[in-house]
Amino acid sequence: MYYSPELKQYCYRLLLSGIASAGKLTSLQALAEQINKNYRTEIVDFGTGENYQSTHSLVISLPQANGGNCQFSIFCCQQLSTQRGQNLLKNTDGIVFVVDSQANCLEANIRYLIQLISELRKLQIAPENFPIFYQFNKRDHGEALTVEELNEKLNPLNAPFFSTSQEDKASTLQMYEQIFRTLLQKSAVPV
Repeated sequence: MYYSPELKQYCYRLLLSGIASAGKLTSLQALAEQINKNYRTEIVDFGTGENYQSTHSLVISLPQANGGNCQFSIFCCQQLSTQRGQNLLKNTDGIVFVVDSQANCLEANIRYLIQLISELRKLQIAPENFPIFYQFNKRDHGEALTVEELNEKLNPLNAPFFSTSQEDKASTLQMYEQIFRTLLQKSAVPV
């Protein structure tokens, strides 16, 4: 987080990360659909980076009671070991681990979580002291594991978690509202 005095704006960066099928971009699109266009950009595709992985971003600027703004730049990135992934990781204020809740994705989610924690430690970021949120996505799929099972297998840090589905876009908006509120509270910005 940084503060821009000339704009009277607090700026935050949030990284959405997870396996290819998790729904990172769909989550970003669901959020964009529910935010007034006066307060957000269009989703930007930064193009294909290393390993042919595209990175997308959305910027939301929310007015605050004190006359300033809070800006949230949200990025989707799957490949954390690339230069782009490393830059996003070391400059983020929080991470949303987007989990594909389907049973056949559990092993891939576990491998990804191990990689995420490893990449954070390489950057000397302690995962247990860093804002990480879980988005248990695709809850509307018939083969989805229970939230309890996902938490037991994937949430060793006992981080906050949210249950979302493509059908219930309000749950995605509620998740982001809570994440934004948490980031603001951690930096002592009036909510």
